[in-house]
Amino acid sequence: MLTQHFDSTFMDRSSRLGPTPALRLVAAFCFIIALCLAMPFFPISARAQAVATPAISRVLLDTPMPSQALGRDLPVTLYLPAGYDDLARHGRLPMLILLHGVNGTGKDWVLKGQLQQAADNLIITGKLPPIIIAMPSSGNSWYVNSKAVGGPGDYETAIGTELPAWLSQHWHARVDAQGRAIAGYSMGGFGAMHLALEHPENWAAAGALSGTFLTLAAAQGLVPLYNHKIFAGSFGWPFDQKRLIAASPMTLALSLRHHQAPAVFLTCGRDDFFHLARELTAMSLRLQDAGVKVTASLTKGGHDWDTWRAALPDLLTFMGEHLREPPAQPPTSALIAKAMTEKAARLPPRNAGRKPSETQVAGAPSGLIKASAEHAVSATTTADSDTIR
Repeated sequence: MLTQHFDSTFMDRSSRLGPTPALRLVAAFCFIIALCLAMPFFPISARAQAVATPAISRVLLDTPMPSQALGRDLPVTLYLPAGYDDLARHGRLPMLILLHGVNGTGKDWVLKGQLQQAADNLIITGKLPPIIIAMPSSGNSWYVNSKAVGGPGDYETAIGTELPAWLSQHWHARVDAQGRAIAGYSMGGFGAMHLALEHPENWAAAGALSGTFLTLAAAQGLVPLYNHKIFAGSFGWPFDQKRLIAASPMTLALSLRHHQAPAVFLTCGRDDFFHLARELTAMSLRLQDAGVKVTASLTKGGHDWDTWRAALPDLLTFMGEHLREPPAQPPTSALIAKAMTEKAARLPPRNAGRKPSETQVAGAPSGLIKASAEHAVSATTTADSDTIR
């Protein structure tokens, strides 16, 4: 009974006195904590969201491209620059095709070469225009047509013809040659230069990182020692050395004319395991003899992604310098006729007492203007690179 009386008395006093200052402080503290925890879930304005989430570039891995030349889809990894959707609505973007090496894939440029970071940084600094970069996965095809000889397939057609058309049709890429470039590493360097020199009218620039041109090795009889592993029938079964030499960029360079050749970027590590520095030097000199504009250098490094990753920003910068704006459209016959009509309306009447003078129509072309550019070998010498002259 005593305990029951004490509890009753305490409860009566508590109800009369209300919460103590300590309890009020604890309650206020708990309310503040609950409010802070809930704040991240409160909605923010659209403008705040736009500021907090800036536009970023996108990489789409292994996007399927239907290919009639191959009879199957070609996996293509795509880099789309920041603001791509808005850019595509207002016009077309230049394209760059990057080709991989033996036993590689298109994804290697992103996963091993850090292409997305390199391209983003160069676009932000204005050294590279907003660009679409396509990286196909092509097996050990050497980027030649080989279906007829039992090889992997007609990859020259798939990469050189179908891929640019697909990029233009579905991804708002430029359709003119001045908006197209191609490059690759190792086997991809062979493929990029093969496509660029086989069809020089289709490209503004081309490049090779440690390009495996193999012309010197083939001449010395070194290629057959490992051809079954790396060529996979691209040059026939059994391996036909003559087909390799005929498709080599070194051979194609002999038939070039300087006014139709794309600008070329070549680089290679001095310690390349396959001794490709010799191939680079010979290729650079052969292109120079053909009057092609070449930037060539030897850098520290070997035949590996450490070397190619370090060279990638210079390659992209070079491509950005040679991807020019679309050419201006010449006046159409309708515009010329309109200009002539407007000019004739401003001439004095025939009965004005004087003979009309000959007048040139404003805006009408007085003749064909043939543009030309000087092609020469150029290179930038740094502490870590040697210029090829």
